Amino acid sequence: MPCGDWKVPIEMAKYLMSLESDGIEIWFWHVVRQIIHRARNILMKEAIDWDFDHIRFLDDDNIPEQFDALKILLADWKDIVTGIYRGRQYPNMLTVFKEKFDADWFVEYEPYTNLNVSKWPVVEIANCGTGCVIISRKVICDMMEKYNEEPFEFPTMKYIKTPEWVEEFTIEAMQKIPDWEWFKMCKKHISEDLLFFERAKRMWYKIYADTRVTLDHIWLAEIVKVGENTFIK
Repeated sequence: MPCGDWKVPIEMAKYLMSLESDGIEIWFWHVVRQIIHRARNILMKEAIDWDFDHIRFLDDDNIPEQFDALKILLADWKDIVTGIYRGRQYPNMLTVFKEKFDADWFVEYEPYTNLNVSKWPVVEIANCGTGCVIISRKVICDMMEKYNEEPFEFPTMKYIKTPEWVEEFTIEAMQKIPDWEWFKMCKKHISEDLLFFERAKRMWYKIYADTRVTLDHIWLAEIVKVGENTFIK
């Protein structure tokens, strides 16, 4: 759980205490003075060393609206599954993404505006954030081994086209593109969480969203009008 200066909002503290009352044991590790992607890698290594079945990343200002949110996500039996919440910054878009390509095969992630839940509440998505996500031990072990215990990192982007040697852009062709080549194809910068899940997809893992688990982002950006001026805070 990323938090500044070890400070957890009172709303999150109450939520964690409520989990203990439901028989869920809460452990705290302090990863001090580390960039976020390094902190995530340290926690994943700890999860392996302590023989955990899953790791759950939960932002300190993301409060699940369902008391049994953790149990719901675990019951999905998915290697990677996220809850639904909006980003903190304006315009507060959903942090579950679909993938699209432009005419030059540049990769771009686009937030869903809604998810089709008419048949089943658990839907496959292209990518997600780490604000409320469950990752299985199998994914953790595979990713830590493949990426030398650093599956989370910030990529360096350059805007280039698909390599000329890729004759037809298919899933099979994508698997043959080296990581550094693939991520330089991205049209926009992607963060450490999107990069991690894109890497997981390249190892044939799928990403799901459970629309029954929703979160209240307690520090959403707000539009404030003062006279003729409009501010975002």
